[in-house]
Amino acid sequence: MFARHVVILALAASLAAGLPANQTQAHGPLTERGAVYQGKATIYLQSGIAGSCGVVHAESDLIMALSNDFMQYQYKSQWCGQRVRVTNYGSNEAVIGGAGNSVVVTVADTCASCGFGDVDFSIGAWNMLTNGAPWGTFNAGWSFCDGAC
Repeated sequence: MFARHVVILALAASLAAGLPANQTQAHGPLTERGAVYQGKATIYLQSGIAGSCGVVHAESDLIMALSNDFMQYQYKSQWCGQRVRVTNYGSNEAVIGGAGNSVVVTVADTCASCGFGDVDFSIGAWNMLTNGAPWGTFNAGWSFCDGAC
C-alpha cells in the first residue's frame, strides 16, 4: 500500500514538473515580448477623475485604458505607466479617418467594458489616431514598447 502511494506521488510530481510555470515577469502571464495585440478602439472622458492608475489626466493627454484581461481588476496594476505603440488599422465607419496613424500612449486606466485586445483612448490620443474624427470605433493594433518606442 505504501509503495503504491509513493509511485502515485512520484508520477504526479513528474507530471507537474512538465507543466509550464506561471510567467509573471515583464508583463505578466498574458504577454510575450514584442507581441502585437488587436482589438476595437474607443474613446473615453477623463472628467477630472483619477483612473485606476491613480493619476488625474487632462483630456488632451496621450493615454489609454486596457481591459481587465491585462489590468486584473487591480488598482495601480503593473501596467500603469507602461508605454504602448498603437496603430489605427482602419474603421468600418466612414467618418473615422486616420488609417495607418500611429502614436505612443501611456497606460493610465482600466476599460471595464473592453474585451481582450480592446482599448480605450483619451480625446488627445483619439484625435491623433483618427485625425480628429467623431467618436466611434476603429480597429487597432498595439504593443508594449519595452523601451523601444
